[in-house]
Amino acid sequence: MIILTGDIGGTKTILRFSEVTSQSSQILCEGRYRSRDFSDLTEVISKFSAEAIAKLNRPLRADAACFAIAGPVINNTSHLTNLGWILEVSRLTQETGIPNIALINDFEAVSYGLLELTQADLSTIQVGQSRPCAPIAVIGAGTGLGEGFLLHHTRSNRQVYASEGGHADFAPQTELEGSVLDMWIYGRMKTMC
Repeated sequence: MIILTGDIGGTKTILRFSEVTSQSSQILCEGRYRSRDFSDLTEVISKFSAEAIAKLNRPLRADAACFAIAGPVINNTSHLTNLGWILEVSRLTQETGIPNIALINDFEAVSYGLLELTQADLSTIQVGQSRPCAPIAVIGAGTGLGEGFLLHHTRSNRQVYASEGGHADFAPQTELEGSVLDMWIYGRMKTMC
């Protein structure tokens, strides 16, 4: 089975064709593109597909695709704020001919990736007591601020949640909230009585 995967961000888009079996996964070809050079993801997919076919010198057709989007994904649709792209699974399926397409938040993808790490992949920043079923938070800066977290219901049952730190607003509504904003911006807090 040929799988097309992608990391779709405001700055760059990374696409990869992989051949996947029940036993293994092999990367066939990868391409990196400046997102702003294209008006839509389908243009990037078309360019990458043509380049991959030429490079591999063989026909190549994806059986399925999953794209990790830098932004919220709601009802199989994502509006990439920093690009103006609107990605809809139904349209992408129709325009690319790929029968099975999934859109997920990029930090949802990162969170799932954490589940595949081994001890050899990790570095200790601060020694502490390990709790195998504790919640895990994932935060990272890119064009925006991505967030995700994992909850362990049991050792084998985990749920991944995506969030968007870069798309969250803080609009103070009270004097106390205004003081919190002042502290954040100016490093000082008014005394409240």
